[in-house]
Amino acid sequence: MVSDRLRRTQSQGHLRITSGVICAVMGLVAGRPGEEFRLSSYMVIPAVSDALRQILWDGFRNDRRIARHIQSREEISLRNPTEAVRDSAHRLSVWLYSVSQNEFVRNENPPREAKSGTSLPLTLNLHYLVTPLSANGELDLMVIGKVLQIFSDIPAIVLASELDDIHEELHILLARTPPDEMSRIWEALKEPYRLSLCYQIRAVRINSASGVPAAARVVDRFAGIGFNERPK
Repeated sequence: MVSDRLRRTQSQGHLRITSGVICAVMGLVAGRPGEEFRLSSYMVIPAVSDALRQILWDGFRNDRRIARHIQSREEISLRNPTEAVRDSAHRLSVWLYSVSQNEFVRNENPPREAKSGTSLPLTLNLHYLVTPLSANGELDLMVIGKVLQIFSDIPAIVLASELDDIHEELHILLARTPPDEMSRIWEALKEPYRLSLCYQIRAVRINSASGVPAAARVVDRFAGIGFNERPK
C-alpha cells in the first residue's frame, strides 16, 4: 500500500519517469496491490540503463550548479569511459560493466508465473561504473557528490513496459568495490584511473523463453522511483 501519493511525473519519449515516496509496500511491482507478480523479458537490461540516465538527468537539471555544466540528457553516456570521453560533449559515463547471477534470489521459491516444466527465471545483478568526464577536478567532485545524493534518495526503481514485457522493482546499491577490482577495470579500459562510483542494481528477473505466453498489446511504458500505481 502506498502511503504517499504521486508527486511528479515526467516523460522522455515512451519512457515515463515517476517519482514518489513509499512508506510501506503491499502488493507487487509496477502495478496495483494484489496483482500477480510478472517477470521481465531480456529487454529489461537496456531499460535499466536508460532509466538510470533519465533519473540522473532529472536530478542534474534541477540543480543550478550542476545544470550549468551538464545541460542535456545526451551528455550522460552509456558507453564506457574510454569511448565516452572521445566525445567532448559527454560529461558523465554510466556504464554497465558486469552482470552477475543473484544467488540469494535464485534460491528462493520460484514465482507463481514460472509454470511446471518451464525453466526458472534468470535472476541477475547489474554492475555500473559511474565516471565524471570533465577536465575540471572540482566539477568532477561536484558531480560525484550529486550522483551519490540522487541515488541515495531513491528507495527503488519501478519499471513497466507492455511493449517490451518489463515488470520490475529494482534496488540501487552503492557497491563496496575492492581497490584491486577497481584497478582491474581501469587496466582493462587502458585508461588512467578516474574518480568513479560503482553501483549494483538488483535483482533483475528475466523469464525463460520456453512456455512464456505471448506479450500483451502495447499500452505504455514507464519507470518510477519508489512504488506507485501506474499513471492513468
